[in-house]
Amino acid sequence: MRADSAILQRLIHMTCWFTPLILRLGANQHLAHPGDIVFRHACAMGLEGIVSKRLGSRYRSGRSTDWLKSKNPAARAVRREAEEDWGR
Repeated sequence: MRADSAILQRLIHMTCWFTPLILRLGANQHLAHPGDIVFRHACAMGLEGIVSKRLGSRYRSGRSTDWLKSKNPAARAVRREAEEDWGR
């Protein structure tokens, strides 16, 4: 098998594997609404939660106090996570 053919096969394999994951992710443009309203709407839509960045902060890779993850307590994944934590 030629090298470029092997690379193509790997790309096809990776695309098939990652596509279902990518289709479950969602991203929005900036929303200029209060965070509590955005979070309530996300919960009403059944989303797992939202990730927010502090207004005016610059993007940088790695952990930062400028990012906040708000989880929907009614979401199945969040409930499962809580149950697993409580069982420790």
